[in-house]
Amino acid sequence: MRLRRRGGGGDARRRHRPRPGRRARGGGDDRLLRGHRLLTGYRNLPTADTGALAEIVGRLSRLACDLADEIEEIDVNPVILGPGGALAVDALVVRRAAAGAP
Repeated sequence: MRLRRRGGGGDARRRHRPRPGRRARGGGDDRLLRGHRLLTGYRNLPTADTGALAEIVGRLSRLACDLADEIEEIDVNPVILGPGGALAVDALVVRRAAAGAP
């Protein structure tokens, strides 16, 4: 299964200075996420519920691990994050082709 990380897009893309994304180590330090400023009340916007985002990422990770033999790809886009939680607006799960299937 392929795993890709995507950064903020759309309007968010114009609100922060582009820089390479960095990988957080173990502790879930969201300050290392690309676009972190957008999550912490940038330009008087409310602070986002990063715990809800972490919950989505954790659940997708568990799904990917539990069904690794059956899932080829998972795409969730966009995830809308606000002060009251996170919402995955659209998702696509591509099943792995069975051995010998056309």
